[in-house]
Amino acid sequence: MAEASLPFRLPVRGKVNMLAAVVLAATFLLALLFSLTIDGFATPGNLRVILSNSASLVILSCGMAVVIISRGLDLSLVAQMVAGAATFSILINAGFGGASAFALTVLAMTLVGLMNGWLTAYAEIPAMLATLASAMLITGLFRFAILRGEYLLLLPKSNPAVILLSGNVVPGLSAPVALMAAVLIATWLLLRFTIPGRTLYAMGTIPRPPACPACPCAPPR
Repeated sequence: MAEASLPFRLPVRGKVNMLAAVVLAATFLLALLFSLTIDGFATPGNLRVILSNSASLVILSCGMAVVIISRGLDLSLVAQMVAGAATFSILINAGFGGASAFALTVLAMTLVGLMNGWLTAYAEIPAMLATLASAMLITGLFRFAILRGEYLLLLPKSNPAVILLSGNVVPGLSAPVALMAAVLIATWLLLRFTIPGRTLYAMGTIPRPPACPACPCAPPR
């Protein structure tokens, strides 16, 4: 009786996620195909370049995963990534130190995220519309008002922050890959072992009440 009264199904430990298995299998097959048909694809140097170039996408995927788990949507992630990189570059070129430029960039992007959250939670604007408008605002503001049509910002190679972010933390481990691993671990710990993480899962699992009595309730996942 107690199990029947639960408003949602608890996740079953050990259950195989079919979608994840299909994606992993397709990735493995593509990597094998490219290794057999493209000279130099499976070399350590090329694999390190692929991993380093994929770091930003993995970091964005962690943020999007948290949003989607809670049944949200954020279309402004890419715009925020570009705006954050542009903000950091502008501050470095203006003479700010690496730590202060990084802190100000994180603060600016956090304010954008809080604005998106306020528009969605308190102004009750649908997440798709709120984040799409935020992305268009950020893109237009930076492209025409701040960068004035420029698409390339050059950073001095001698700057300590540039050396740190473009170099290796330890031999064979670049800074982007190390940051990607840290974000992956932090996201896993947040969702797996913290109360806010379990709350996010609950928000995405419990069916929301219908807006009107005639509307069907969302089915449990």
